[in-house]
Amino acid sequence: MRNREFIRQWEILRTLDACRLGRTIHELAADTGVSTRTIRRDLAALGEAGFPVYCDEEGEATKRWKLDQRPFRGLEDNASRCSNSVPSTSVDRCSSAWRARRSATT
Repeated sequence: MRNREFIRQWEILRTLDACRLGRTIHELAADTGVSTRTIRRDLAALGEAGFPVYCDEEGEATKRWKLDQRPFRGLEDNASRCSNSVPSTSVDRCSSAWRARRSATT
Protein backbone atom coordinates (compact mmCIF):
# COMPACT_ATOMS: atom_id res chain seq x y z
CA MET A 1 0.00 0.00 0.00
CA ARG A 2 2.83 2.43 0.79
CA ASN A 3 4.28 1.79 -2.65
CA ARG A 4 1.05 2.88 -4.31
CA GLU A 5 1.04 6.09 -2.24
CA PHE A 6 4.62 6.87 -3.22
CA ILE A 7 4.01 6.09 -6.89
CA ARG A 8 0.84 8.22 -6.92
CA GLN A 9 2.65 11.16 -5.34
CA TRP A 10 5.48 10.77 -7.83
CA GLU A 11 2.91 10.78 -10.67
CA ILE A 12 1.35 13.93 -9.24
CA LEU A 13 4.74 15.65 -9.22
CA ARG A 14 5.49 14.56 -12.78
CA THR A 15 2.05 15.71 -13.95
CA LEU A 16 2.43 19.12 -12.31
CA ASP A 17 5.93 19.42 -13.75
CA ALA A 18 4.61 18.72 -17.25
CA CYS A 19 1.54 20.97 -17.05
CA ARG A 20 2.56 24.58 -17.34
CA LEU A 21 -0.97 25.72 -16.50
CA GLY A 22 -1.26 23.35 -13.54
CA ARG A 23 -4.05 20.91 -12.68
CA THR A 24 -7.14 21.15 -10.50
CA ILE A 25 -7.72 18.79 -7.58
CA HIS A 26 -10.50 17.12 -9.58
CA GLU A 27 -8.23 16.62 -12.60
CA LEU A 28 -5.48 15.12 -10.43
CA ALA A 29 -8.04 12.82 -8.77
CA ALA A 30 -9.28 11.66 -12.18
CA ASP A 31 -5.71 11.18 -13.42
CA THR A 32 -4.76 8.98 -10.46
CA GLY A 33 -8.08 7.28 -9.75
CA VAL A 34 -8.42 8.42 -6.14
CA SER A 35 -10.65 10.82 -4.23
CA THR A 36 -10.10 14.56 -4.04
CA ARG A 37 -9.48 14.14 -0.30
CA THR A 38 -6.56 11.81 -1.05
CA ILE A 39 -5.14 14.34 -3.53
CA ARG A 40 -5.36 17.07 -0.89
CA ARG A 41 -3.47 14.85 1.58
CA ASP A 42 -0.87 14.01 -1.08
CA LEU A 43 -0.34 17.67 -1.98
CA ALA A 44 0.03 18.57 1.70
CA ALA A 45 2.55 15.75 2.20
CA LEU A 46 4.54 16.82 -0.88
CA GLY A 47 4.63 20.41 0.37
CA GLU A 48 5.79 19.28 3.82
CA ALA A 49 8.50 17.19 2.15
CA GLY A 50 9.88 20.34 0.53
CA PHE A 51 8.48 20.15 -2.98
CA PRO A 52 7.49 23.63 -4.27
CA VAL A 53 3.79 22.81 -4.75
CA TYR A 54 1.37 25.74 -4.61
CA CYS A 55 -2.20 26.66 -5.47
CA ASP A 56 -2.80 29.34 -8.09
CA GLU A 57 -6.33 30.74 -8.07
CA GLU A 58 -7.66 31.69 -11.47
CA GLY A 59 -10.98 33.46 -11.55
CA GLU A 60 -13.45 32.96 -8.78
CA ALA A 61 -13.62 29.20 -8.38
CA THR A 62 -10.79 27.55 -10.29
CA LYS A 63 -7.76 26.62 -8.21
CA ARG A 64 -4.90 25.09 -10.16
CA TRP A 65 -2.01 23.34 -8.45
CA LYS A 66 1.44 23.94 -9.85
CA LEU A 67 5.12 23.46 -9.12
CA ASP A 68 6.97 26.69 -8.42
CA GLN A 69 10.03 25.40 -10.21
CA ARG A 70 10.83 22.65 -12.69
CA PRO A 71 12.52 20.19 -10.30
CA PHE A 72 12.77 17.38 -12.87
CA ARG A 73 14.22 19.44 -15.70
CA GLY A 74 17.77 18.24 -15.07
CA LEU A 75 16.91 14.58 -14.56
CA GLU A 76 16.63 13.83 -18.27
CA ASP A 77 19.98 15.49 -18.93
CA ASN A 78 21.64 13.58 -16.09
CA ALA A 79 20.10 10.29 -17.21
CA SER A 80 21.39 10.71 -20.75
CA ARG A 81 24.85 11.65 -19.48
CA CYS A 82 24.91 8.60 -17.20
CA SER A 83 23.76 6.22 -19.92
CA ASN A 84 26.36 7.63 -22.31
CA SER A 85 29.17 7.31 -19.77
CA VAL A 86 28.50 3.69 -18.80
CA PRO A 87 29.65 1.19 -21.41
CA SER A 88 26.97 -1.32 -22.32
CA THR A 89 29.33 -4.20 -21.46
CA SER A 90 29.46 -2.93 -17.85
CA VAL A 91 25.67 -2.86 -17.70
CA ASP A 92 25.50 -6.33 -19.24
CA ARG A 93 28.02 -7.65 -16.69
CA CYS A 94 26.06 -6.13 -13.81
CA SER A 95 22.80 -7.59 -15.11
CA SER A 96 24.40 -11.02 -15.56
CA ALA A 97 25.89 -10.94 -12.04
CA TRP A 98 22.55 -9.92 -10.56
CA ARG A 99 20.70 -12.71 -12.39
CA ALA A 100 23.30 -15.26 -11.24
CA ARG A 101 22.99 -14.15 -7.58
CA ARG A 102 19.22 -14.19 -7.78
CA SER A 103 19.03 -17.71 -9.28
CA ALA A 104 21.50 -18.97 -6.65
CA THR A 105 19.22 -17.79 -3.82
CA THR A 106 16.02 -19.26 -5.26
